[in-house]
Amino acid sequence: MGVARGGAPRARFGIYKACWVGAGCPDAAVLAAIDDAIYDGVDVLSLSIAGVGHELPGTLHAVQRGISVVFGGGNDGPVPQTISNAVPWVTTVAASTIDRSFPTLISLGNKEKLVGQSINYNAAMNNSGFQDLVYAGSCDAESLALSNVTGKTVLCYAPAQTATTPPRQALPLAIKSTVEAGAKGLIFAQYTANNLDHL
Repeated sequence: MGVARGGAPRARFGIYKACWVGAGCPDAAVLAAIDDAIYDGVDVLSLSIAGVGHELPGTLHAVQRGISVVFGGGNDGPVPQTISNAVPWVTTVAASTIDRSFPTLISLGNKEKLVGQSINYNAAMNNSGFQDLVYAGSCDAESLALSNVTGKTVLCYAPAQTATTPPRQALPLAIKSTVEAGAKGLIFAQYTANNLDHL
């Protein structure tokens, strides 16, 4: 237990469980939680439910009772048409960045140094020697099969982004493919985005 402070220091929290691992957030459970919150006289409903894309039952009813309803905008960006919970009577919020970074320095053979982000650090690999670098397209199985990537560091480029291929899907797929192919490391190049908070 601790003390949480924010913009409303005298605020009190009421927490209603409506989601379960493996079962998701059934509409009936969410509706029951909203009804309980209305009965308890809350002023604000903050529903951290994203990826729904349709009006959850009860939210309009809560707004009609003078309760502000706030939803998360989802985790499918940053590409067009990926915001969820955009019905006009709720406030939809999203974060664009995280307040930390995980920088990694990549030293090339020509003495050029590049700074990227890292999700894993292995002290045994942090030495003055160079690792073999292999280019493998977008890290798909076919590109990896055409190159001998075993024990090497693989350079891949993110595939062309479309509204149906969010960047957060490309990085985990590239990691999975390179690990299965026996690569020792992965450099994943893409346009500016922060994918690490999705892993």
